Amino acid sequence: MEVLIAEDDYVPRLLLKKAIAKMDHEVLEAADGKIAWELFEKHRPNMVITDWMMPEMDGIELCKKIKSSDKKAYSYIMLLTAKDKITDLVELTKESDPKKTEENVTKADGTVIFSFGRLSSNAENALKFSKANKKPWLHIDHKTEKFPARAVRTWIAQSDISVLNVAGRSASKVPGLKKTVNDIIASILNQ
Repeated sequence: MEVLIAEDDYVPRLLLKKAIAKMDHEVLEAADGKIAWELFEKHRPNMVITDWMMPEMDGIELCKKIKSSDKKAYSYIMLLTAKDKITDLVELTKESDPKKTEENVTKADGTVIFSFGRLSSNAENALKFSKANKKPWLHIDHKTEKFPARAVRTWIAQSDISVLNVAGRSASKVPGLKKTVNDIIASILNQ
C-alpha cells in the first residue's frame, strides 16, 4: 500500500516514514501541502497522513482537495497537529464542555463515538449534536463490538467523510481493551 506523509517538520516525517516502511508499505513524502497535493494527484495513495499546519497549503485545504478530486479509489486521511487543544478537527479527549463538543460535531463531516459500556458526557453530547445537525455518526461500544476497525472502515466507506470527529473514551484508555486506536489504524493500513 502507498502512504503519503505530508509533514513540514523533518523529524516527525522521518519517524512516520520509518514506522510505516517497517510495516512494508511504500512511503511517499512531502515537506509541504503543495508538494503533497502534486504527489497525491500523481500516485493516488491509499492513505494520506498530513500535518495540519504546513507552508504553501495546510492540511485542511489538502483534505478538501483530496475529497473533491476525481479519483477512482478511496483514500484514508489522518490529520496530525501539535496544537494543545484539537477543537477544530479530531477530538480524542474527555472534554465535557457542550459548546466545544457541538463545535467539533458541526465542523466535522461525521463523528465516531467510543464507549465502554456507557457513554461519557462528551459522547452523549456528541451523539445529541450529531442527530440534531443531521450529521453521520457511528457508536462503537468496546464492550460489545468485536471488530471496531471493520465497523469504522465500513462506515467511513459508506459515508462522505473527510473531516472526522472522535468523541468519548479513547480506546487506548479503556482498561483491558485488546484493540487500541493504534491497532485500529494499523488494521486499516494493512487492509
